[in-house]
Amino acid sequence: MPKLSARAQTALGAVAVPKDDAGRVEAWKEAQSDEQVSRELSAFATSVEKRFREDGVRAMLRAQQPGAKPYEGEPSVMVEDKSAVTEIGQALASVKAGEGARASQAQAEGLLQRESQGARMKS
Repeated sequence: MPKLSARAQTALGAVAVPKDDAGRVEAWKEAQSDEQVSRELSAFATSVEKRFREDGVRAMLRAQQPGAKPYEGEPSVMVEDKSAVTEIGQALASVKAGEGARASQAQAEGLLQRESQGARMKS
């Protein structure tokens, strides 16, 4: 599992702080504006998805919900590695939150554009 640089960790921390999509979108845009950080986060997410597969990724994301038990990996994960797996899950959740917020914004912008085009066509 690749270890994230300090810049990438800072970027993910900024994505995790906002409580709304608008704040997450701005933080994600900032993270993506640094090409090296953008590539690093993409490689990290790909690596986590390969290592933990779909079920593990889903479990990591569920574990980020309020009141959920932290995901520490499968039973085969050694005790000393469980906290690292939890941190990986938190980082992945931040990546997914940024991607999701940006996708939601793009979808909303597309919808507004289509609506405005439809209104012009009716005029």
